[in-house]
Amino acid sequence: MGDGEDYYREVLPAELADVRLSPETMEEIVAILCTEISRNPDEAFISAVSFTGVDLATRTVAMVLTNPPRPLTMSEYTYAFSLVSKFLPFRLSEDPEFLPKSDVERLFNLSREFMNINEDGPDKGLRIEIRHHAGNLADGLARCAVS
Repeated sequence: MGDGEDYYREVLPAELADVRLSPETMEEIVAILCTEISRNPDEAFISAVSFTGVDLATRTVAMVLTNPPRPLTMSEYTYAFSLVSKFLPFRLSEDPEFLPKSDVERLFNLSREFMNINEDGPDKGLRIEIRHHAGNLADGLARCAVS
């Protein structure tokens, strides 16, 4: 597929292929999305910030997992665990106080619960994916010695 820029030049209309956002604009968009995620953790919003690596996105989604504003769908859990498993262990290894220890412990326990989620039933593909991401998060948190 080549690098990301080549891919976007292929799939986007020509007038959008070379659009670049300033760092300030990107931060503003991420902040708006994170505000919405904290109120309504829709999978599309989580997905939109999932590869930014921005601390605010990681912190927001971690907090949604530990204290959701409403029950999450399987898809929302999948996206949330994916994002948090990618970035949180690294952030905690750099800054152990990135999140309160009680929240990290809740995330570890939640990830252990989801590692054991039954794969049978509705949303089997999502359940398998959740188990994978939850396992990665639990392993990452254990490596940071935060469990």
